[in-house]
Amino acid sequence: MSDPNSEAKVDGQALLDEATQLLGQTNLGSLPRLFEKISELNGTYPAIFLPVELCCRMFSSAKQEAVEMGLDPSQAHEFACLNYRSSMPRLSGADNIRDFVACVAHGICIGVIPGPEGTRLLYAAQVAYSALPSPKQCKKRCKTSQMHTFPSQPKPNTSTI
Repeated sequence: MSDPNSEAKVDGQALLDEATQLLGQTNLGSLPRLFEKISELNGTYPAIFLPVELCCRMFSSAKQEAVEMGLDPSQAHEFACLNYRSSMPRLSGADNIRDFVACVAHGICIGVIPGPEGTRLLYAAQVAYSALPSPKQCKKRCKTSQMHTFPSQPKPNTSTI
């Protein structure tokens, strides 16, 4: 069984490459930016937001699969909710954290994530975001590492007594 997230990335990268060929070298840069640009060109609003779209598709496909397996509706819903949560972005990096927050917020709105659990997940995202180094810290760290000088090695004594 293949990983749906990696399949989506491969499909998305192929779409990004094709769009770059069709649209010319525009500043697409990433898959979310690509979907935003396509939505803009199609006049679609709201723009497709890839992380939330992926979570919703995983929820729908898992629910359909659970019903086909013969689970009752409440069990199928729980199975699909777990699938939604497991397909959310990891809490690594600012972009992923923002995508995670969007998925949690959407999940709360559509009833996939209960309120108390959503609160805990949003708090986890807040903690992860606060643990990231600030841009000032990155600049300061880079600047000090460039200015750091190592003590010179003592020169061997070549004089004779």
